[in-house]
Amino acid sequence: MQDRFAIRFSLFALGFLSVATQINMIREFLNVFHGNELVLGIVLANWMLLTGLGARLGAVFLRIKGQTGFLLFLMVLLSVLPVIMIPGMYLIKAFLFPFGSMIGLGGVVYCTFLVLLPFCLANGLLFTSLSVLHTGFGMQGSLGRSYATESAGSLFSAFFISLALIWNFSGWDIARVFTLAFIVSVIIFSAMYLNRLHFFILAGLLMAGTASLRLFDLQGMTQSLFFPGQKLIADRNTPYGHVVVTENEGQQNYFENGVLLFSTGNVISSEESVHFTMVQHRNPESVLLISGGISGCTQEILKYHPSRIDYVELNPALPEIAGNLNQLPTNPALYVYAEDARKFLKSGNKKYGVVIMNLPGPSILQINRYFTLDFFELLKEKLNPGGVIGLSLPPTGDYLSENAGKLNSCIFNTLKKSFSQVLILPAGKNYFLASDASLSIDIPGLVSRKGISTLYVNHYYLDWEQMKERSDGIMKNLDPAVSLNLDFHPVAAFYQMDVWLNYFRVNSWRIAALVAGLLILVILSLNPVGAGLFSGGFTVAASEILIMIAIQVSFGFVFQVSGLVIMIFMGGLALGAWMMPRIFSLVSSRYFLILQIVLALFSLSLPFILSGLSRFNLPVWISLSMFGLLSLIISMAGGFLYSLACSISTGSSKYTVSRNYAADLFGSAFGALAVSVFLFPLFGLFKTCLVMVLLNVISALILLLRRNKLT
Repeated sequence: MQDRFAIRFSLFALGFLSVATQINMIREFLNVFHGNELVLGIVLANWMLLTGLGARLGAVFLRIKGQTGFLLFLMVLLSVLPVIMIPGMYLIKAFLFPFGSMIGLGGVVYCTFLVLLPFCLANGLLFTSLSVLHTGFGMQGSLGRSYATESAGSLFSAFFISLALIWNFSGWDIARVFTLAFIVSVIIFSAMYLNRLHFFILAGLLMAGTASLRLFDLQGMTQSLFFPGQKLIADRNTPYGHVVVTENEGQQNYFENGVLLFSTGNVISSEESVHFTMVQHRNPESVLLISGGISGCTQEILKYHPSRIDYVELNPALPEIAGNLNQLPTNPALYVYAEDARKFLKSGNKKYGVVIMNLPGPSILQINRYFTLDFFELLKEKLNPGGVIGLSLPPTGDYLSENAGKLNSCIFNTLKKSFSQVLILPAGKNYFLASDASLSIDIPGLVSRKGISTLYVNHYYLDWEQMKERSDGIMKNLDPAVSLNLDFHPVAAFYQMDVWLNYFRVNSWRIAALVAGLLILVILSLNPVGAGLFSGGFTVAASEILIMIAIQVSFGFVFQVSGLVIMIFMGGLALGAWMMPRIFSLVSSRYFLILQIVLALFSLSLPFILSGLSRFNLPVWISLSMFGLLSLIISMAGGFLYSLACSISTGSSKYTVSRNYAADLFGSAFGALAVSVFLFPLFGLFKTCLVMVLLNVISALILLLRRNKLT
């Protein structure tokens, strides 16, 4: 009985540590490697692939002499690694890549691979080893119970880290907390298996090592390497990202997740962002500024003496820090709102003469939702007659490459669907102006006639005829056939990612073809149960990503509720694995086949449910409850599928658990990578779900044709 408790407690603790480390490392990777969905997909894929590889290696566990010592070695190793991985990641970034350089796809892949390799291999190997030991108690469904116990630990971990820790503590502090918690499980396990002398020696060493962690802040020491020659004046973790503010020679630089948002004193950027748009309106009484008010844009807008400026910033830490540093002007016309711009517009009845979107390009789905037809239509409803909106994309210079051409064409076509007049002004960036009134490219002339005092945007520095020639060149190369950018078909995010990849001469279609080829080869190489688990893992992971995207599209605060989604997901996995042996006393491959068909039907209905929930104007708590219910249903199906697969698989337990757990993780890895990076941005919600349907149908057919080869 004590041995059984020790193993179950260790499985629970393993899930607790694993998910905490995963969530923590994802945040740190996005911070270090300037994360977009591609970086996130690479991290998740590497995590699951390496953990799956570790699970496959677990098949050799019973061949090892001295199994207790081997398990203790793995557990002690897992205790130490979380506090080593974070500073190790900072050191790799600092020494392998020059300060300020852009990191290519290959650099992201091998850096994340190296950092995750030891922890993920040990994690998968330990889960398999503990699960094999658990089967030694002769209980029916013990492999499913192992999965349920580990998932239950993940559930509690997701709750604590997402709701209580991750937005208030640094990654180093979080790693220390969970290292201490896991060391407790190591001590409990060793008390059951070691003699008294060895137990006290190991416990003493572990506690001494834990105490020493309080003496060092390795993350702080290594993070300082990121900003050489700069003074760190603010460092804050928020639900929207990690904000760092530095100062150098009087200039303040604002970073979010490692990306430079803006710098104070950049007069050229501030004047272009504001005056290109403001001069198009005869008398801009009311102005909406979406992001970037700290950079100097508010001061430029105030030159037009509007009666009201509504400045909306998603991350409340940015205006708060700027206020403390006296970077926001004190003016009765300026109103600052810390909330999502879409929510702000939907909940208010204000009308505006000018809307300025001072945002980076749509490189991630969170920002892309401000560049879609759905948002442009919302902006049009909030504009007064003759109102103007302005936004920008990264500059293209004098030559419009194929990748940049698609991105600019996509945004132009989308704006043109809502507004009769759209103009592109090439300068420091490509500025897009849109209105139903006439627009002029003679910016210096308009500035002069309005009597606006500027340092750069005037006839001394800007040649409007040359700007018109460059603008005409871009307009002639736009492709009217490029798809519109929609909330649930965010092609602009894909094209922006394609532009980023093109800097390193990486073809996104070759990556997509490689992923698709590997996907087909993996499914065909697996036995019927493994193929079903692979497709099920793909479907579950993909569905969770799509649900979180739908929450982001609907409310704009997925980071605030992601902890709840992860908690529900882990709880569903545990509940499904726990329920299976209690529902079916006798199992067969027929039930496995039925569950695959159920997953296919769920995938088929998912786009209609998600798009419907996003369009209906339901109370927020009802919509979030529905999204949570969807997450619970699909995760329960995943846990049920795994437990059922272990029950119908033949052969020894060590091969069953290693093979099935690896297949499930490999499928989840492909689902996370393919959906977030390629399928959803390029093909949209409906076609992505059709791919999920197709995978489950193929695996069901494999089971029908090869029922006699379940091992």
